Amino acid sequence: MKKLSIIVLLIGLCFGSCKTTNLPIKEVPLLYSEKIVERLVPVAAPADSANIVALFQCDSLNRVIMRSVNEQKSKNVESHFSYNAGILKYNLATAPDISYAKVRDSIIYREVAVKVPVEVKVNVLTWWQKLWVTIGEITAALGLIDLVIFIVKSKLSLNGITGLFR
Repeated sequence: MKKLSIIVLLIGLCFGSCKTTNLPIKEVPLLYSEKIVERLVPVAAPADSANIVALFQCDSLNRVIMRSVNEQKSKNVESHFSYNAGILKYNLATAPDISYAKVRDSIIYREVAVKVPVEVKVNVLTWWQKLWVTIGEITAALGLIDLVIFIVKSKLSLNGITGLFR
């Protein structure tokens, strides 16, 4: 019973190992770059306006007379008044006012970090252990040669040279 339990234990040790089941994972960043681009963007000015106040009066001959005109307008606005035979004409012309604003665009190129499994060396022998393994291999080879020589000598002494080939 004791021999059976030792054999089962040795078989269990042969199939069980010390190697890790899952490899450690290391994150490796791939790429990150940022690009800044400056450009000019046209910006249209808002609509301009003009306010006009005109005072009209009738004289003794029943004609309409424009007494005063007051005009308020923003800059870059041209206006022209004309009054003839009871018709008031007002022309307003605004010059297109487009200004350019400096804009900075930043473009970011980013790639996700990749998880790479790292291979771990398990049970690496030291130089001392390698020396003893080599000594053991040499001793086993010498022991095997010694056993063969012993068997050959014992066969030769018992049966002579013909005993080897039976």
